[in-house]
Amino acid sequence: MEGYRYHVDRYITKPLHAGDIAEVLHKAWQFKENTPTISITFAGKAKKIPLFCVRYLESQADSVFIYLTGGRIERTMARLKDLAVMLP
Repeated sequence: MEGYRYHVDRYITKPLHAGDIAEVLHKAWQFKENTPTISITFAGKAKKIPLFCVRYLESQADSVFIYLTGGRIERTMARLKDLAVMLP
């Protein structure tokens, strides 16, 4: 079950082989590069948030709070309509 939770599609088993490690790292890099994200800025720091981590967004006064998997919350001064154009 742990593998499903972490979206594992390949395990590296012992004994380790350089080719297996390279393959897994290449797949991880491709996944990261091709994952849809939304870009936010807060306190001068830019962040890219993978969409699969976003649970929901909430607008409060002049901020948008982005609730993520694992209980993390990100805040941005962007408006919801600005974030909506980044969605697929």
